[in-house]
Amino acid sequence: MKWLLGMVIAATAVLLVPSQALAGGWATTLLDPLPDRVEAGHSYTVGFWILQHGSHVSMLTLSGPGLRFEDGKEAVVFKGVPLAQGGHYATAIFLPHDGDWTVDGMQAPFQDYRVGVLSVPGRIAVSPTPEPIAWPADSSWATVRPPTITGEAVPAQRGTPVRQAATAAPSPQPLPWVLLGLGVLLGVALSGGALVAGHVSGVRRRREGQGSPVPDAP
Repeated sequence: MKWLLGMVIAATAVLLVPSQALAGGWATTLLDPLPDRVEAGHSYTVGFWILQHGSHVSMLTLSGPGLRFEDGKEAVVFKGVPLAQGGHYATAIFLPHDGDWTVDGMQAPFQDYRVGVLSVPGRIAVSPTPEPIAWPADSSWATVRPPTITGEAVPAQRGTPVRQAATAAPSPQPLPWVLLGLGVLLGVALSGGALVAGHVSGVRRRREGQGSPVPDAP
């Protein structure tokens, strides 16, 4: 049964790796520049980008990309429509009242991404983004390109809580693939060793049954 234990360990190592890591890692949502002052009761067209690894068009099909705004009491969701550029979407937003609204990018199958905090009336405080993985630019980005927002948060007007935006957790980084590889190798090694041990034990029992002693292994 030791070989079965080895296979269980290998399978467990695979299952312990987050589904996002198995699916291809992480993604970020980046907003095109918003007006300096956003007011309640007015509609605005917003462009946004969903980039896998922060740098390239997702290799996975996204399910319902959009933006979600929450103020602690209610949430409003705006679905995006694809634009000509890869990974680029647009939506029209309408916020019903003043206040501080957290902004999240909906980018399933990746985890939702905290973009920042929008003060209404006022502007958005954009959270720093994870360091993107180097990747060649998409051919559709010849003239219109994604923004880059790594580093410090963009200040907001009228006392918007920048600290809340700056400390918002980005989409989690995947566990290194080496951990997955080590788990699989460990399981295979255990199962292979158990099979060899089982074979030797079986040979020993057969020989002992036939009266031929088998010397102990050194």
